[in-house]
Order: sequence, then C-alpha cells, then structure tokens
Amino acid sequence: KVLLMAFFSDTPQYVELIVNNLEQADYPAAATSAHAIKGVAANLSALALADCAAKLERSCLDEKLEDIEMLKPNLQPCFDETALVFQQYLDSLK
Repeated sequence: KVLLMAFFSDTPQYVELIVNNLEQADYPAAATSAHAIKGVAANLSALALADCAAKLERSCLDEKLEDIEMLKPNLQPCFDETALVFQQYLDSLK
C-alpha cells in the first residue's frame, strides 16, 4: 500500500515533467523522468507502464525524435490506465 501511495504522489509529476522537458527539447531530463516512472512501475508490476517509460527513456537518451513523437502520446493514457487499476485496488481494501 505504501508503494501505491508513492506511485500516486510522485508519478503524475514525472509524467508532467516529461511533457515539459520534451517541449523544451531537454531529452536528458525527459529520460531521467522516464527512468523514474519505469522504476516505480516495475516495482509495482505495472509492466505496460514500465515498458512505455523504458521505450521513451531509450528514445530520449538516443535523441530519436521520430520515436519520441510516436511514443509520447502513449505515456499519459498508459499512466491513466495504470492509475485507474491501482485506485480500484485501493478502493477494494476499504
């Protein structure tokens, strides 16, 4: 439950940071945020989100702009879907 609370407190900020970093073409910073999301998601077995973040991280590190543009729109929906599942789980514990 503690890990899920950390997910909800930290991960939305990282998603927002990635979007801002990419708008400013700060690919190293975007890669750092993607790495953080990847780690949290992997620890919680949110494999789809971890995979999405990992691909975005690699593309940012390599500055593959076409890949970044292709992957960027997937991040928010992937996060939203993961957050919904985690919220449903937390609600079931009440």
